[in-house]
Amino acid sequence: MKRFTSSTGSFGSSIASFGNDSIKKANSLTGGILGKQAPAVQEVREKPAIDPVPPRDTERPARILSLDGGGVRGYSTLIILKKFLLHLKAQSPDKKDILPADYFDLIIGTSTGGIIALMLGRLRMSVDEAIEAYQQLSKKIFAGGLASAVLDGSMLSSEKPGLGLGLGIVKGRELDQYMNMAVTTVMPGETSMYDAAKLEGYLKSTIGQQKYTIEREDALLEDEDKNNCCSAIVTAKQNNATAPHVMRSYVNPKDLTDDKIKIWEAARATSAAPAFFVPISIGLSKVKFIDGAVTGHCNPSELAREEAEAIWPGRKIGLLLSLGTGAPQEISLAGSNSSKLVSFIALSANTAQVHERVSRYFNQVCDGQSPYVRMSVEHSIDSIRLDDYEKLDQIAASTESYLGTENIKTRLDAAIGLGARTNEQVPATSFPGRKGSRSSTLQQPLSPGGTGA
Repeated sequence: MKRFTSSTGSFGSSIASFGNDSIKKANSLTGGILGKQAPAVQEVREKPAIDPVPPRDTERPARILSLDGGGVRGYSTLIILKKFLLHLKAQSPDKKDILPADYFDLIIGTSTGGIIALMLGRLRMSVDEAIEAYQQLSKKIFAGGLASAVLDGSMLSSEKPGLGLGLGIVKGRELDQYMNMAVTTVMPGETSMYDAAKLEGYLKSTIGQQKYTIEREDALLEDEDKNNCCSAIVTAKQNNATAPHVMRSYVNPKDLTDDKIKIWEAARATSAAPAFFVPISIGLSKVKFIDGAVTGHCNPSELAREEAEAIWPGRKIGLLLSLGTGAPQEISLAGSNSSKLVSFIALSANTAQVHERVSRYFNQVCDGQSPYVRMSVEHSIDSIRLDDYEKLDQIAASTESYLGTENIKTRLDAAIGLGARTNEQVPATSFPGRKGSRSSTLQQPLSPGGTGA
């Protein structure tokens, strides 16, 4: 009998001299390695080289990007931003591609606009990378779910009176709110039309694949690199849904917190639209958060101004670029639940009200030299539900048509000019002694100004 050695190769050469009983005994002593193939060697993937974040000039006027919520309609904001950066690249001396995180000092968003803000800012993704990720997110998350059951009427019955609002007259954003009400009426409690776990999985996977957070899917929202762009999302606590709650990658001295929120948690919180996704519980106290649009800040440009004034006291704002996702159309409702829908629709319509307030504010403070530019594809994408991922091509076509008009081309170039201004060229953009205060928003009935959509 040959003796066993510590070499696996010696085991292989000795097998023939043993009977079955001997092999069984040997396997019991060696953990069963006889007759087994050696485990495959896994290829070690090298981490991609990470370009250092360039130093940030905090002395020049601030540049801010504000992104509205709107489900798949948020795809439009990425296409507008891409065109803006292409114009910017064409006017730059070196003609190099420009990362949104390197151009803007603060990027803030609500709902899917919040997810985009995290992609562009905290994760330092290019617009093309964000577009690809957004397409995949829309298709993977919104395929299936309870929405189709609500739309085809299979969830509705004569035993649930008042739900027959008539889908023929309830369209687009009205339909978004109809489905919201229908699901919560038919299925009371914390129900949702889509799988939050699937969304969380996709968010973690996306985070872990980015160069800036490679293999760190649980990376914290707070950014250790202070040269990187400030990123913020708007959400709301479920038990206080009238007040916006801002989660940040930076420190706001007027709203200090020791919360250790992960990037994916922030993304889930801002996109937890009632009935579409269940709320997310965060932290040791398990506070539940929902979509910030319920606070009336689907358009976060007003919060963007307040954030800038709080984190950079006295710093001027050179450009506040606000990108929208369309506007509600004239509504036509019928049925006993109409009053419920009206309150929901009012929240969507509030994007225009926020735009008017911000525009009035800067026109008065800046003596007609407003840094505020609002761009939004109106009407042509309003009829698209926030979960209708099959309409991405239609959204793209409508947005390209919008960007092709001479008026919008001129507005893009004007926005670039605003962002290039020096401190000497920019008037003060806040009232002395009222920086960062919600009360600093003007309420006087001034005529709308600024650059609207």
